[in-house]
Amino acid sequence: MHRRWVGRCLCLMIFMLLSGCAGVQTFPNVVRSGETVAIAAGWKQNFTNENITVRIISSSGQEVTYQPLDPAIRAVVNLYPDPVSALLVSDAINKDIVPNMLTYATQIHNNFTGEDRDWWQTTVFVDLPRAISIGVATIEISNPYGEMATAVVEVVGGEGVPAAFNAEKNGNLASSQLSALGRAHHYVVGFDGVRVPYAVEVIMGYQFGDLHLVNPRGDLKNVAWVDDGESIIRAVITPASSKVPLNMTDYKFYVAGGLAGFTTLQVLNVKAYDADGLEIAGVVASINEMQ
Repeated sequence: MHRRWVGRCLCLMIFMLLSGCAGVQTFPNVVRSGETVAIAAGWKQNFTNENITVRIISSSGQEVTYQPLDPAIRAVVNLYPDPVSALLVSDAINKDIVPNMLTYATQIHNNFTGEDRDWWQTTVFVDLPRAISIGVATIEISNPYGEMATAVVEVVGGEGVPAAFNAEKNGNLASSQLSALGRAHHYVVGFDGVRVPYAVEVIMGYQFGDLHLVNPRGDLKNVAWVDDGESIIRAVITPASSKVPLNMTDYKFYVAGGLAGFTTLQVLNVKAYDADGLEIAGVVASINEMQ
């Protein structure tokens, strides 16, 4: 992707993680009709090309609505902070390596993610209509899960063209390549209990599909897993260091792969242990399917 767009995306991610997602401006915030804007939508769990509706209201009150899978919705991509950024490292060691990083991390935990340290910024790339009034336009994004985001953009005179998303070696990215950057159908496996364990073993059953487990925060935990290739997956989760994770959300992982809508994933057994290897009662696992 062109360096200009990468830079804009990084700025969007940092800005939105620290400030919220209501009524913000797009990147760029001044555009011509027909050009592409990037909208920081916040920490969204279910935004995809397949389920978001984009409503654009011009300064004159004219409305244009893009339904899910409209070609004008170019991509929905989750952007992650650099794992060695001052923000993440300060949060991990509970010490500012750059002034105010712990304050920013606390704001993210308390205001947006509820102590879940799997941080990302959902960014929606949208082509503006070619016939849109000059002035401030509002862009509203929503999906059937009740998630919403709102942004404003200033439209100036002239007619622009959609972003080509040109790559340095392979030319312009095709729409299928852009869409492939978004999240695919997957399951979120999470845990709950009155006490945070040191290690967890979970056995899951499934039907059909070539499955793949994804650890969203490898700096916090290790996820070792094996698939029998038929119907059983066994995963063992341990801390990445001698320090036990602070929250149950740190044990979260994903199951993705060739699901094709036919896989039924279910928990068969969960065992949790403390640092001495003694079993801890009351730890349970949950599975949420994400489209």
